Amino acid sequence: MYLEIQNLREIGLNVSQIARKLGVCRNTVYKY
Repeated sequence: MYLEIQNLREIGLNVSQIARKLGVCRNTVYKY
């Protein structure tokens, strides 16, 4: 999960896009 979020950040997705893609809430993304 952590690495997935890091990879998505690297390719330039913003937090809400990552949250939607992984099915998690934005707070979870912020934690990573």
